[in-house]
Amino acid sequence: MSGGHFDYQQFRLEEIATEIQKLIDNNDSDLLDEYSNLVGRHYSPETIEKFKEAVRLLAIAEIYVTRIDYLLSGDDNEESFHRRLKEDLKEVIETGRGEAGILPLLRLTQCLEKSNQPASL
Repeated sequence: MSGGHFDYQQFRLEEIATEIQKLIDNNDSDLLDEYSNLVGRHYSPETIEKFKEAVRLLAIAEIYVTRIDYLLSGDDNEESFHRRLKEDLKEVIETGRGEAGILPLLRLTQCLEKSNQPASL
């Protein structure tokens, strides 16, 4: 499978999610980087929760764009598009990518199981 309809730009979403996850992971750090800047940003728990939500949503967006890319590029047909979309979203839930508040992902998967239509968060 190759994709390519969107020039593989969906992988940029994963890079952004990874960068935000690093900010989450290092938020409380008092270490200094190579430029003597504080590694941790010490954002409030409320802000960190929003960062976690962003990581989850970026993971979902990357999955949708990838699956649509494969459909538009002729690598998948509509049937495999729906099946693989459901499988990929289930994997995000099971791996806990973006661990804060998994309920929106569970609701999304339940909606997808009831219908072949994309569900809204």
